[in-house]
Amino acid sequence: MWTSLWNSLIAPKIRLFMWKAACNWLACKANLFRRKCAPNPMCPICASASETIEHMLFHCPWVKAMWFGSGKAFWVLQKDIVAVDKWLEDLLCGCLSKESEREDVGLIFQICWAIWKDRNRCVFNDKNPRPEVVIEQARGANVDYLQTVCDKMQMDSTIRSRVERWSLPPPSVLKINCDGVFKSSCSLAAFGIIARDSGGSAHDWRSGRVMVSSALMIEA
Repeated sequence: MWTSLWNSLIAPKIRLFMWKAACNWLACKANLFRRKCAPNPMCPICASASETIEHMLFHCPWVKAMWFGSGKAFWVLQKDIVAVDKWLEDLLCGCLSKESEREDVGLIFQICWAIWKDRNRCVFNDKNPRPEVVIEQARGANVDYLQTVCDKMQMDSTIRSRVERWSLPPPSVLKINCDGVFKSSCSLAAFGIIARDSGGSAHDWRSGRVMVSSALMIEA
């Protein structure tokens, strides 16, 4: 399960958040009360149940409304979620088994992250929850992340296609390659030279340092 989580198509901070949720390490009221950091374990939004991580992410009334409007209610409202780790295992096994549903995992995780952020906004700023806003924020963030990943993949592919690769010389011919670097502050340069045959084996190599007045001199 953990390997599937770390390889899911979502931002690293959200993978870490879901990992903490599965390990019951989030600072919900029930956990704070157990650690004697809160006077009671009750949910600060609905005040009708103990705020476990499961209640905070899936069972609180405002969260149920949000999941229903998200289009991903099947993975939450139709399941009796009693432990995040078991739900997460079922989710990853179910979604990752179908290529068409892989992106669903990212959106579901984005929604959980958006719920956590809006919950904190309500608790610390004395605001009301915003189910519609949370849904749109999660969808927008998921689309932006996927687009960034696609752009990076295209860029990496372009860079790889432009890399000039070393080619072998013809038989019985030695190919000599050289390069150098120049440090202008002290007019010092370093160089390296290597000679290889048609099999790629090195026949000889040299390196050293010289005093020059410009980078052009060491390149020449």
